[in-house]
Amino acid sequence: KPADYERKDDPRIIIWKSAYNLFRENKILGVGIGDVRNELAREYLKIGEKKMAEERLNAHNQFLGVLLESGLVGLAVFLSIFIVMLLIAIRERNLLYLLFIVISVIFFSFESVLYRLAGVTFFSLFSFVLLHYKTQGLVNLKNSPKR
Repeated sequence: KPADYERKDDPRIIIWKSAYNLFRENKILGVGIGDVRNELAREYLKIGEKKMAEERLNAHNQFLGVLLESGLVGLAVFLSIFIVMLLIAIRERNLLYLLFIVISVIFFSFESVLYRLAGVTFFSLFSFVLLHYKTQGLVNLKNSPKR
């Protein structure tokens, strides 16, 4: 590709397509924790994206990152965390916790949050605090008047 090569597709689409190709080869157990960026870099080189390979871009999707690292087994475990959180939020009728879960799922869909200390701290701290925080009034649907 020429030096003035300009990427036509959105980088995330290229990343997700490369990640899908990598997943097809490692469905059950993934490529291993810590090896995803190296494997993605190889995929980028295969399609001629040298700059992306040099930058060692991650999957830009937490769910996809977990799927690549630990396969369907790891993704099932990771999703079970969200299912348990969701069930607790519904059982406790905690709207604030429910909104946190929804926001986290949306955010995890477009960024690999848990690969940085700030992301791990944010998710674990607020998960714990909102799980144990008993809200009053509008935020907690348990105490709202029945219709």
